[in-house]
Amino acid sequence: MADVNIQIASEFVGKKAFKEAETATQKLTKSTKSLGRSLGIAFGTAAILSYAKSSVRAAAEAQAQQQRLAQLLKVTVQASDAQIDSLNSQAEALEKLGVVSKGNITQVQSQLATFDLQTETIKRLTPAILDYVTAEKGASASTAEFKALTNGLAQALAGNFSSLTKSGFVIDGVTREIIKNGSEASKTKAIVQVLDSTYKGFNESLRDTPVGKLQALNNAANDAKETIGQGLFDALANTGGGGVGGFAMFAKSIDIAAESLAM
Repeated sequence: MADVNIQIASEFVGKKAFKEAETATQKLTKSTKSLGRSLGIAFGTAAILSYAKSSVRAAAEAQAQQQRLAQLLKVTVQASDAQIDSLNSQAEALEKLGVVSKGNITQVQSQLATFDLQTETIKRLTPAILDYVTAEKGASASTAEFKALTNGLAQALAGNFSSLTKSGFVIDGVTREIIKNGSEASKTKAIVQVLDSTYKGFNESLRDTPVGKLQALNNAANDAKETIGQGLFDALANTGGGGVGGFAMFAKSIDIAAESLAM
């Protein structure tokens, strides 16, 4: 079984198999078999190949999300690498705190970045938005829902309060004036206070509910998948087979191997 994986991994860098791919694929195969035994499930080669493909895709998507965030911040507010890294770290920390996946947290940060907001503003708004969205849409809120509600809230920073008032928020005159005419920092503080007045801590509290625990488990499984996919990709990169082309060729090779197993 490991031999099949090694051959796939080596297919797009020439005829010889390489040590990094061998190690990665052996670990994937052994770990999957071990998990299968503990659950009483038999994982065949085809299932492992399918998981390898989906893990590489998951890693590629996560990488694309982070690259989008970085590009937006560099273009709009000339953010430094350290500032961008701080948002990535925030996403990882908030995922462990509540029920929202790291990918959806990065989506929120990216949507805020499209409004030319400073990184500190994004960091302050993000936890409040997670509380807001999970309260309105539940623990399994979709990426599209996070995007839509984040856009509506960001528009409130420009004085358009319709998305918030439709959700039942009552915004007094003083707060409206601050949001319309204040500095970015004062606007952010006011918006966060409005959200926190109703939803503060909601995302974190969901983690202790049955549905929240299931969502947290799902997030952890997806993170593991990304880690495995990134490990396979790193093995390719070390031998010159990485990049977007490496991902595509790896997925194609797995498809070919899976098809041959089905014959």
